[in-house]
This record gives sequence, structure tokens and C-alpha cells, in this order.
Amino acid sequence: MIRALFDFLSSVDVALFRFLNGSLTADFLDKLLPFVTDTRNFYPAFLLLFAGLIIFGKYRGRVAALSIALGTVLADIISSKILKELFARPRPFETLDGVRQLVGAAGCSMPSSHAFNSFAAATMFAFFFKKNVPAEQNPAKKFLKERWVAVAAYFCAFLSAYSRIYVGVHYPFDSIVGAALGALVGALSCKAAIHISQRAGRPLD
Repeated sequence: MIRALFDFLSSVDVALFRFLNGSLTADFLDKLLPFVTDTRNFYPAFLLLFAGLIIFGKYRGRVAALSIALGTVLADIISSKILKELFARPRPFETLDGVRQLVGAAGCSMPSSHAFNSFAAATMFAFFFKKNVPAEQNPAKKFLKERWVAVAAYFCAFLSAYSRIYVGVHYPFDSIVGAALGALVGALSCKAAIHISQRAGRPLD
């Protein structure tokens, strides 16, 4: 029964991959998503954001910068050095015919480190930069004003995770598992930051 379930999930994963990688395509996405999937394109923005939080972010901003940096490094180690080796799943272009591979990739497929790292970071951004807007009565507007950082962060994380499927280097379940586990690591990193701040006598407000 377990084998049958595994085979069923694998067939669903392949079917979703075929649809997202081979059918749901567009010329502008063929240009955009290979750019999005290359994290090196965003290193300057990451460095500026980190420097801005350290210089101008006061106590909470500095704790956020360090927590997000350390949490993302931890997420990358867990995904790339531990889980990929544990699952040892081949990438789609290594086992399937007709894959639209738009970028290069090496190593194992499960989980997607892009999804893992970006959802870990998004979860930490959502925690540290939540705002309270009590004067706003409209629930939708109140949510957007309070959670706009979280919405933007999770959208960017989703785009990063989705791009890995589109460019042909990950299955959908690689990104889904990576996103779920990354969010978990992000949440645990936030709890660690809260605990350490409290022990240091400077709790996060």
C-alpha cells in the first residue's frame, strides 16, 4: 500500500511538472524566470537590505538582520547538505524526456533549496516586520497595511520556488516540501531569537 501511494504521488508530481514546465509557458516567462531563479542577481539588494537594517534598524532591525542571515544559512545547510543527500532524488532533466531546461543545475532534487531558503527568510520577515494598524476598520485594508511585508516576502518566495519548476530543474513536490520545511525553520529561528533576546534582558517588542 505504501508503495502504491508513493507511485501515485510520483505520477501526480510528474504530471504537474509536465504541465508547469511544458504547457503553462510564455515567452516573457522564459526571459523573466531564469533571471529570478539566479540568486546572484539579487546579492546587491540583499547586501543593501542587510546593511540598512544594521545601520538604521535600531535594536529590532539588527536582531532581524542577524536572525534572517543566520536562519537562511541554517536552512541552506539543512536542505543542501543533509536532506538532498538523504532523499537523493534525481532532477527532472536527468530522468524525463522533453524537459524544457532553461538553466543549469547540479546535485539532487529533493527538496528545492531555493524554496527552502526563501520561505525560511519570508517567514522571518513576516515575524519581524509585522505592523499594528488599529485605526483601520476595513479588514482587508487592515490586513494589507499590517502584513504588507509578509505578503511581499511570501510572494517573492513563491516566485523563487515556482521558477525552479518552470526552468526545469525541480519537481513541484521538491518546491512544496522545501517551502514547508523552510517555513518551519524560519519559525523556529524566530522563536530562538525571541528566547535569546529575553535571556539577554532585551525582549523584542
